[in-house]
Amino acid sequence: MFYSGSLKKGLSLVEVMIVLAIMAVFALAVVPRMVSYLGKAKIKTTEANLRNVKQAIVAYYGDVGSYPETLSDLMRKPLDDNMARKWQGPYFEAKNDDYSPVDGWNNDLVYSRTEAGSGKPYELYSYGPNGQEGPQEERIYA
Repeated sequence: MFYSGSLKKGLSLVEVMIVLAIMAVFALAVVPRMVSYLGKAKIKTTEANLRNVKQAIVAYYGDVGSYPETLSDLMRKPLDDNMARKWQGPYFEAKNDDYSPVDGWNNDLVYSRTEAGSGKPYELYSYGPNGQEGPQEERIYA
C-alpha cells in the first residue's frame, strides 16, 4: 500500500478509546482500595489521638487531684491557687489558645465530666466519620 506524505502521525480515535478504557478499568480496581485504606487510616489516627488525650487527662488528674472540666484545662494553668501549685502542664501541646484535639476527620474530640457514681469520671470520644449527625454506633471511644 502506498502512503502519501500528507497523512498526519498520531493516535486514531480507536486507539485513544482503548487507552481510556484501560485507564478506567485500572481506576475501578484501585480507587475503592485507596478509599478503604484512607478510612482505616483516619480511624487509627482518631484512636491514637484519643489515647494521647486520655494520657494527658490521667497525668492532669495525677498532679492536680481532679479531672479537668474541659480539654483546654490541659493546656492552661488553673486559676485556683491550690490546684495551680500542683499543676505540671501543659499536658497537651496547643498551637493556639483555642486549640482542641481533633479526630481523623478534623472534628473536635468530645470530652465531658460525668455524674458522680456513674462508673467513670468522664467520657472522651469522637463522633466518627459522619460527625455529630452520624449514628451513635459510629462513635469511637477512648
